[in-house]
Amino acid sequence: MVRHSSRIELSQAALKQNVNFIRKKIGPDAIFSSVVKADAFGHGIGTFVPMAEKAGIRHFSVASSYEAWEVNEARTKESTIMIMGILYDDDMEWVISNEIEFFVFDLPRLKKAKATAEKIGKKAIIHLEVETGGNRTGLEESKLDEALEISKAIRNGFNLKGCVLILQVLSPFLTSSEFKSSCRNLMISANRQKKMAWNPTSAIQPARPRLSRFPKQ
Repeated sequence: MVRHSSRIELSQAALKQNVNFIRKKIGPDAIFSSVVKADAFGHGIGTFVPMAEKAGIRHFSVASSYEAWEVNEARTKESTIMIMGILYDDDMEWVISNEIEFFVFDLPRLKKAKATAEKIGKKAIIHLEVETGGNRTGLEESKLDEALEISKAIRNGFNLKGCVLILQVLSPFLTSSEFKSSCRNLMISANRQKKMAWNPTSAIQPARPRLSRFPKQ
């Protein structure tokens, strides 16, 4: 009998040790999100999520609404799910109904979220992603004012039956080996932060502003 030459072995003790190490580095108040896209990178969402919860993780990030459904089937109710990428319009109602967080990086998705929240009378929990020069995904500066106006309307409950849209700002930028490119991205990021330095009387305050850095390619 020919045996496979490799296998994946999951260790609860090793996972707990790794989680404890990271938690000591980031502190008790930071949200520790376990990225489980691509079937938990081949480890199996249904297998890994309960292990991660046992190790103390209560936030999971996925690449699509289908992966969110898989995590939802495996998680306990105490854990949160966040969609970083694909979210089809047909899935929007299910996502909002189940209080699943999701990235918004263009106006059509923001408008769809508003319309769906209006329809079902449930808050939509979104992360507003801003394009900061890395040419990835995110709202461009020319679209940002309109996005903020839509967000203010939702915040004030206009045509939304008192629903609340929770905004968190995610501002990704590339880490580049070229000094000029790095400076450009940091300058753009700073300008975006200034533009989003809202006060309570004029607009909406982000619940958790943050930067997200990508590793070097």
